[in-house]
Amino acid sequence: MTTLRFRGDGHGDGTFRVLQMADVQDGPDVDPDTVALIEAAIREAKPDLVVFTGDQIRGYDPAWMRTFLRRRGERPGDHVREVTRFEAWWRRTFDGARLPDPPESEVPDDAVDALLDDARAKVRRCFAGFLGPVVHAGVPFAATYGNHDFQCGILAGEQDGIYREFPGCLNPRDPGEHDADGDNPLVCEPGTFALPVEASDGSGRVAMSVVMVNSGDYATERLSPDDTVFGEPSSHLAPAEYARDPRGLDLADSDGYGTPTPQALAWLGGVQRSLAERNGDGRPVPAIAFQHIPPQEFYQCLKEVPPLTPNAV
Repeated sequence: MTTLRFRGDGHGDGTFRVLQMADVQDGPDVDPDTVALIEAAIREAKPDLVVFTGDQIRGYDPAWMRTFLRRRGERPGDHVREVTRFEAWWRRTFDGARLPDPPESEVPDDAVDALLDDARAKVRRCFAGFLGPVVHAGVPFAATYGNHDFQCGILAGEQDGIYREFPGCLNPRDPGEHDADGDNPLVCEPGTFALPVEASDGSGRVAMSVVMVNSGDYATERLSPDDTVFGEPSSHLAPAEYARDPRGLDLADSDGYGTPTPQALAWLGGVQRSLAERNGDGRPVPAIAFQHIPPQEFYQCLKEVPPLTPNAV
């Protein structure tokens, strides 16, 4: 596996540069403007690592209608969103797009496997599109997942394997896989893992780590007016309102955004100790974490202003 290291030894300035790509959100045929943007960003940033932080796949794109998953655990194609049907009609009518027809009834069991094979081929095509500039530049990359990647019908564990087909991918094998490389304490689950970055002096000492966190997709339970968030009734908070009644908005008919798994949260509490043990001095190793969905504390950083305030959202 590629060794990440701070620049040094007369060949660098002691830095380590990470280029973050968030929300590529594209279908099987990645927009040429997206590819051009990634190429330009790599030229400008000259990164040591590129991280993709979720929603690389626009899972609700009409190209994946036949295998669309509103939420994990559903049958592929059972709950195609009306906005996706409308987009498919629009693209067929005005752009001449060749798209699959939306399923008008439950997809038969004997058709699911063939549809998923087609979905996998489209995922590979999508990955090849936006990863092309990264692979061409010879820059290592890592990817985690957002709330739309899985909606194409291919779940994170399988997408991990497809990412690893591309040169430079640092996504490790999940410990649960039959061909995983032993019990790796730096790996939790698909999209949740740590990448050590060594010091520039060539000693092999881990100077910091880049941590990727699969922050989940959609919540499984609704907030009630009696629930509290930040010590206040949820009914007092706009984010809670949004989470309580997202239907008709863009949260895929769910009950708000999800969270990392309990396993991921427990792993996050101990992974830096594993890196300290590798160094042999017991000292915690600094880390920078990348994830798709921000923690709820993000809202504490926002300031409420009158609606016509310049630059207000």
